[in-house]
Amino acid sequence: MSVSTVILVFAQPVAQEAARKHLSVQASRNYRAVQLLNERVRQTTCQTGLPVLFSTDLITHSGSFGEQLSEALRAVFSQGVDRVLVVGNDCPSLTAADLTGAATELQQGRVVLGSDTRGGLYLFGLSREQFDADTLRLLPWQTNRLYRAAQAHFSTQPTVLLRVLSDVNRGGDVRASYTDSTSLNAFIRVLLHLLHGWLFVYQSVVRLTVQSATYRTGPLRAPPSLF
Repeated sequence: MSVSTVILVFAQPVAQEAARKHLSVQASRNYRAVQLLNERVRQTTCQTGLPVLFSTDLITHSGSFGEQLSEALRAVFSQGVDRVLVVGNDCPSLTAADLTGAATELQQGRVVLGSDTRGGLYLFGLSREQFDADTLRLLPWQTNRLYRAAQAHFSTQPTVLLRVLSDVNRGGDVRASYTDSTSLNAFIRVLLHLLHGWLFVYQSVVRLTVQSATYRTGPLRAPPSLF
């Protein structure tokens, strides 16, 4: 591979993700929700026209979160890539425009950081020269201290801070993600229907009595929060 910038979708295999997230009390619905989140980020990243890699195709996802992430980045850079944008699967409000804007900043030599509302990261981007595997793996991943720690880590580098976005790790996060974005809301309605049988109609919540068999989709390719 000889490209300047790629997107790395970093997320653990579906079974591991589903065990970690608490979107539904029903394991089967939780698993399916993770698949849908994976499909959402796959579609969003592919809309950018940038090459997209998935961590599940690169590493075995063993060890600590930081170790897994560092290993995945090392695997990407070993393929001759110059710059990497890393995203998870738990930020459905992330858009292709966010990613292309971040890629532009990255290509101008800046580190890119996108904070979620809890103080974690939904996106970060860095170059081969800015990548320090030993330090990166020790950052407080999966905590509300991550964003500040990442800022401190890259304090000597030119850095761009993106807009703050909400992530999805619990059932309540899905309901809170309902906004005035038509395309996002369509996805959120599907998740709510799957997880709880709830839909938002005219900014109100209506309880639907549905059988689980009512919801059907075709098979999805499940690519590999942050974070």
